[in-house]
Order: sequence, then C-alpha cells, then structure tokens
Amino acid sequence: MDIQPSDELPEKGELILATVLEIQAHGVYVDLEEFVNLKGYLHRSEISTGWVRHVERHVRVGQKIVLKVTRVNVNRREVDLSLRQVTQEERRRKIIDVKQTEKANALLEETKTKLNLSDEEIKIVEDKLERKFGNVYKALETITKDGINAIEEIGIQSNIQDTIEQISKERITIPEITIKGVIEVSC
Repeated sequence: MDIQPSDELPEKGELILATVLEIQAHGVYVDLEEFVNLKGYLHRSEISTGWVRHVERHVRVGQKIVLKVTRVNVNRREVDLSLRQVTQEERRRKIIDVKQTEKANALLEETKTKLNLSDEEIKIVEDKLERKFGNVYKALETITKDGINAIEEIGIQSNIQDTIEQISKERITIPEITIKGVIEVSC
C-alpha cells in the first residue's frame, strides 16, 4: 500500500499497518509501513487468544496485517505489537482509513500533474484541506457532495479548486442509503 511514512515513533495503543518480514519460533518481525525504517516485533503470545504452537499457521511472510502497539522503547526504537488485541471493527476502520488516504494522495497527485504544480504547491493545498476538514479524503468527499463552495474560503487558487472539484466528482462516489418503512399513526 502506498502511504506516506513518518519519521516519528508510534504511540502505545495506536493501530498500525504492518507487513510480515520474518517468522521465527517465538514471534514475527514486521515492517511498520507508516513509519520510516521502523521494524516491530509480534510475540507469539500476542497473535491469538489461544496457545500458538506454530506461528506460520497464523501469519505468512509478505502478509499485511493491522496491529496494536503495546509497548514503545524510544531509546532503542523498539516496538512491541499485538494482533489478538485488535477487534474486527478496528481492523476494518484502519483498512478503510489507509485506502482513503491512498485515494486522496492519488487524487492530489493527479491534480499536481494536470496543473504542473510543484511539490511545495500541492503540499500547501493538502495542508489547507487537512486544517479545514481533518483529512484530505473528507475534504474531497465534501467537495463531491457540496461542490466548490465547500473550499472557496480557505484560500486555494481558483484553477486548483476547479481541478480538484472535477477530479473529485469523477473519482469519488458518495454512498447513498435508502430507508423504506411504513408508519402507522393513530390518534
């Protein structure tokens, strides 16, 4: 997955996406994709709620998994992780978040290419969208729903606004929910 790595360390309790690098008898070494040159360790006792005799039956090399940070040693840059403490809902939300971030990055990259913008210019646009909406994908969703009016007041050049609106409307579909029911009212 194409996510922007960070130089910082994760915090205890944080959910992170990792790729299995090496399986050993007592645990698994993983690459923490959201962090630059940072590896983590998943002890076999944190893989499943039951006794794990063969680690390779639960994970495989190259597999991407969502893990929870259980301990961070800042001085040694060591991160201990848990798979068993991650609920299905947390896993689902993290995967959706990663996919939305990737999609937002791709749409901004398309805007950058289409308008021949520099890295600095697109970073300024990204920062303004994040400040206003919390994250870029939410901003692009809002633009798709409400049009360019959603971002007019944040100080982005009009040609960039128009391009972002056009690309957002082409690439982002807003889910619709239809609820049907019968209401019986008596007095």
